[in-house]
Amino acid sequence: MATPIPTNRASFELPDVALATNGNIRIHGPRPKEPAVGVVSDTRAVTPNSIFFALRGETHDGHDFLAKAVDGGASIVVVERGRAGAVPNTVSVVEVEDTLVAWGALAGAYLQRWRAESMVGRVVAITGSAGKTTTKELTAALLAEIAPTHFTAGNLNNRVGVPAVIFALEPQHRYCVLEMGMSLKGELDAICAFARPDVAVVVNVGVAHAEGVGGREGVMREKGAVYRALDKYGVAIVNADDAFVRRAARSARVRKVETFGRGDLGAPERPRGSFAPPPIFTHEPSMAPTSLVREGSALSSSPAGGRRAKTRSAPPGPPRGSAREEVREEVREEAPMSLPPMSVPPAEILASAPPHYRLVKRVPEGTGSRVVITCAGREVAVHLPVPGEAAAIDLTAALAAQEAASRQLLDADAIERALGRVSLSGRGDVRTIRDDVLVIDDTYNANPSSMRAGLATLAEIAGETRRKVAVLGEMKELGALAEAEHEALGDDIVNAGVALAIGCGGLIDLALERAEAQGVEVVRASTTEEAAREAAARVKPGDAVLVKGSRSVGAEKVVAALA
Repeated sequence: MATPIPTNRASFELPDVALATNGNIRIHGPRPKEPAVGVVSDTRAVTPNSIFFALRGETHDGHDFLAKAVDGGASIVVVERGRAGAVPNTVSVVEVEDTLVAWGALAGAYLQRWRAESMVGRVVAITGSAGKTTTKELTAALLAEIAPTHFTAGNLNNRVGVPAVIFALEPQHRYCVLEMGMSLKGELDAICAFARPDVAVVVNVGVAHAEGVGGREGVMREKGAVYRALDKYGVAIVNADDAFVRRAARSARVRKVETFGRGDLGAPERPRGSFAPPPIFTHEPSMAPTSLVREGSALSSSPAGGRRAKTRSAPPGPPRGSAREEVREEVREEAPMSLPPMSVPPAEILASAPPHYRLVKRVPEGTGSRVVITCAGREVAVHLPVPGEAAAIDLTAALAAQEAASRQLLDADAIERALGRVSLSGRGDVRTIRDDVLVIDDTYNANPSSMRAGLATLAEIAGETRRKVAVLGEMKELGALAEAEHEALGDDIVNAGVALAIGCGGLIDLALERAEAQGVEVVRASTTEEAAREAAARVKPGDAVLVKGSRSVGAEKVVAALA
């Protein structure tokens, strides 16, 4: 299901739009007397006195909907050069070379303004081949325990979606957590050019979206964009267990590093090298220091109707106005949250183990886990209401990102409270349906890494008492690696102890063929609808069922058929 169209109250004067987008103003009708409010690229989200960007996509061209945008009340429209003639003579027009580039540029200007107003505003960028959404949700929930936090909703993680998230930032927010996806070469570089993170996380590097970027090496180069975008104050959060992530960080020559992962559990914990444990204080600067942060929480996400929780008010920023780069640099130099120099060179940190934020122990507990993590020179034990080791590793990354961004520690109670707010619909969500059937709804997307993680979770939750059933769809965008990765998945199906595997058609049949050769019962459906019918007919009381496939497969139809 598509993410709801976000709304926002970002305001701009006409000259500021032209300046930020390097555009030319063409006045049609009276010159606007008030700032336009709301920046959108979908006519369904147009409101009176808003700004409409005519973006060109694979199937639609926003220039074909200019009249509809004006009818909806848009007062400024941004079009590509030579297309202004199609705009009704009642609104102002800004002509630009490329509306997609301009869309990101205006978002970058708005983000810069927010940073100057908030004084301590920090942007966390999260990418990876698998687990980036879980890590994003965990990071946002943790930061919301400290101050109002805004974060990516749904799948708004590309060059169109990330600006939409940024435009929904409001002055009270102190943290912005952006999920960044990649399917094309140069896409992350383009996003980071305007998003400019303060903290950058690469969860892992696999072969997801390898098509068109040159295999796993190409994915590594593309994901490394978030590290390359860091300035001298930025912190790279690096998966110590992933050699490709470490290489990406080294190539980017990052200055400050925090590592996370499982590491060598038999080795003693190494000293934290990137910075000393952060000072411990509550959000209000007027309060005396306390042992750990225990109160305050606020979440927001882009779509209208997103979650919000009351929290203590953050100090207001300065009045709204144009923010220059000098302001941002001044804020970074003077703000108390600036990170001190590293005591250990990044290259040494990236070559060593175990990680700074380390999963020490994990015990399955219901549909989640009890985890013990060492971080910031201390050990925390919490219940993680998300199953599987992959989610526990994501939590180590989230804790590293939260502490790097906020310079504050959360106690175990605050961490568990934050985790209790996390919602991961379609991403490993476990539910019990009729006849005591456990369904793992992991239908949002699929790639080799997340497939293996999903099958491991199935094996863990089912244990020895439930029959294991996997309903799987094809993994898309793997390029030349597609056939080999699907064949290898057959071994993962066997290793997870799956008794019945149902395919939704396409290359997933290669996995079924290998699994069948090793004794697994398989059902080959030609479509997702047929797979849904087969699953509904063959699943038995007490079974544990994993449902997973790439987004375009529509595997959520199987979950609906089982309910």
